[in-house]
Amino acid sequence: MIGKTVSHYQILEKLGEGGMGVVYKAEDTKLQRTVALKFLPLDVASDNELRQRFINEARTASALNHPNICTIYSVEDGDQPFIAMEFVEGKELRDLVGAQHAVPLRDVINYATQIAEGLQAAHKKGIVHRDIKPANIMVTDDGLVKVMDFGLAKMKGQPALTKTGSTIGTMAYMSPEQARNEGVDHRSDIFSFGAVLYELCSGRQPFAGDYEAATLYSVVHEEPKALPENIPSELQHIVFKCLEKEVNNRYQSAEELLVDLRQFQRKQVSHEFTDDKSHRPRAAKKRMLWPVTFIGVVILAVTGYFLFVSSQKELAPERIMLVVLPFENLGPPADEYFADGITEEITSRLAGLHGLGVISRTSAIQYKNMEKTIAAIGEELGVGYVLTGTIRWNRGRSNSVRVTTQLIRVSDDTHLWTRTYEKVLEVIFAVQSDIAEEVAKQLDLTLLEPERKALLEKPTDNLQAYDFYLRGKQYAAQHQSRQEQSQAVEMYEKAIDLDSTFALAYANLSDTHSQIYFYTFDETAERLSKSKAAADKALALQPNLPDAHVALAYYYYRGPKDFERALQILEVIRRARPNFANTIVGRIQRRQGKWQESLTTLGEAFKLNPRSAESAVDLAFSYTLLRNYEKAEALIQEALSLWPEYALAKYEQRQNVLSWTGDIDEAWSIIESYPEWPEKHFWTIQMYILEGRYDQALQKIATIPAVAWEDQAIYEQKHLSFATTYWLQNNQLLSHTYADTLRMILKHDISKRRGVARLHSALGLAYAFLGRTEEAIKEGRRALELMPVSKDALDGPVHVQRLARIYAILGEYDPAIEKLEYLLSIP
Repeated sequence: MIGKTVSHYQILEKLGEGGMGVVYKAEDTKLQRTVALKFLPLDVASDNELRQRFINEARTASALNHPNICTIYSVEDGDQPFIAMEFVEGKELRDLVGAQHAVPLRDVINYATQIAEGLQAAHKKGIVHRDIKPANIMVTDDGLVKVMDFGLAKMKGQPALTKTGSTIGTMAYMSPEQARNEGVDHRSDIFSFGAVLYELCSGRQPFAGDYEAATLYSVVHEEPKALPENIPSELQHIVFKCLEKEVNNRYQSAEELLVDLRQFQRKQVSHEFTDDKSHRPRAAKKRMLWPVTFIGVVILAVTGYFLFVSSQKELAPERIMLVVLPFENLGPPADEYFADGITEEITSRLAGLHGLGVISRTSAIQYKNMEKTIAAIGEELGVGYVLTGTIRWNRGRSNSVRVTTQLIRVSDDTHLWTRTYEKVLEVIFAVQSDIAEEVAKQLDLTLLEPERKALLEKPTDNLQAYDFYLRGKQYAAQHQSRQEQSQAVEMYEKAIDLDSTFALAYANLSDTHSQIYFYTFDETAERLSKSKAAADKALALQPNLPDAHVALAYYYYRGPKDFERALQILEVIRRARPNFANTIVGRIQRRQGKWQESLTTLGEAFKLNPRSAESAVDLAFSYTLLRNYEKAEALIQEALSLWPEYALAKYEQRQNVLSWTGDIDEAWSIIESYPEWPEKHFWTIQMYILEGRYDQALQKIATIPAVAWEDQAIYEQKHLSFATTYWLQNNQLLSHTYADTLRMILKHDISKRRGVARLHSALGLAYAFLGRTEEAIKEGRRALELMPVSKDALDGPVHVQRLARIYAILGEYDPAIEKLEYLLSIP
């Protein structure tokens, strides 16, 4: 088989062989990615039952999409059936355990938690694995666990595909009921998991015999030997509860199992960090090895609270709609950040109340310094009530704050409630709480006890720290430049220096760090690590803090692109917070390729942000990608009516016009109205190239900075623009000159910024202009391996398109057209 091409897969090497299949490493020649192909052995292919079980494996496992489960790409049911699956580089768990290979406790709990999370995802879909064992579990070099081989999987409600009287599974790890050939459910997987966990802890199997019958007897009748004394009693309890012979005495679900695993993990983390000074550096290192499982701890810390509130939400009537308009600053202009910050804090407190729909701050801010009647605002936002106010901070000897608020009913312009607070700054949090509680009272809202408690919480006792925090929020809101984001980080860090227990400051610090990483201002592992550490700290200090959970979700979304983990966190918040903006959820769904779900979610977010140009453009972007250009244009026009100078709206409008009508003149008029942002130069150059005006393009390129434009998917460098334009002019000498300079720059950048797909795409183009075919295609494919469409449906296609460009430059038109045809078949 080695070297042969089956369908569009080229076989590279044999990986392994078992009773249900032979596995090869192969290259997908269409998508240029490495895959694993599992073939049904020829000697059993004629057995309809075994063949059906093999196909069932693919159909069953393809329903699963989880970081801890090997992904199934496709199934081929031809003369020689096979399935194409994710190629996982790493070691089998069986290679990491054994009497001569003790597994550190931190790794035991790390692996165990990830395996359990994979099982939880499968069991939720009614899928039972039925062959959990160390040989079916892979561990990558960075510690990610993948549950493999659903060859014995059984979907709930489907008949088993085994012959009468036969047993399946591996004897030393199967459950007693499986050994007796009785019906099994998800609790059988939990028993097998317990056997694996026992082996991780002890280096030996819990049930073993010199022959098959002896092993089966041990599984059904004998108790395993005691675990080593160094295994903590809590972990021993987990192991032996999994290994209960009677199914009703075991853990009844993977969720229940995960509760104990995560509680034990949290205790271990706490123990390591409270160890004596001589052990602290080592303990800190241990904690950094557990990033993939921490999410479970923080979700469980708030699940009880959120589910209680969620259950009350379902009983609530239709929500009352309210907007908190920006409070007017009556002090000096330098205090504007303080008034804005207090407004946002009051909005946040009200947004946590059920029965009340609160318009997003991003929509409300549009009315700052705007002369509009309450009736007009109410109609535009679709609200029944408006809260307005003024703030003056008297920084003199009294250091007091004067806050005046008014609650107005839109229908008849009635002032339902008004009050003036003249308080020392030290009680500013009490003022915020009182305003929110009074609004709830006037609107006849019944506060749940958790909500009342949340209203009274103080973020910090240090007012100077709070002031730095508000300044950080002001800088962070201006995310157009690295300088402003860096200033936000500085302010949050100053707040934390003054109050090391300020959870809200940690949460916002985490969010800012991940923004800096995401917007490519500093795309280093250190920056990402800072984001994770700050989110973890916020959650350790205040497990129920929604901002901390959102920050952790953004970390997973912006950094490792672990979309499932991000959604797990956000789903808990969405169930409990009626005013939680769904924008991030919609963006994640879009990157997952769940286009219709994304449209629905982003549409719901826009309803809570009806005056948000950002929300309108976000929704328009999806419609453009789905080729519904008319709908996209309507949303873009709405965004521009709200914010005429919104650069992103202009960019989307230009993209939409070119895709829809190809009207160059209209696209130019949009470009000319574009604000003076760096990317304006890049789009201008692109327009010249589209028209074939290469001399004007070259003149413009000469004026741009070295890196003309860079985002998560695109890297446009000055030398790349020169090489492209000269190549289009058939000036091979100058194209080669700039391409070779680009090649050297990128080789250096890639050595410093490893794993960045867009750099490899650009390097592939440089090699293509140099005529170095093999290296060009290799780099283009490398970019696609790093960021495949299956991993990110938004950024992945960009690298497919760039690979098509590489093929076209090299004169290899058939593969170029193949890539373009594929792109035309997806959003």
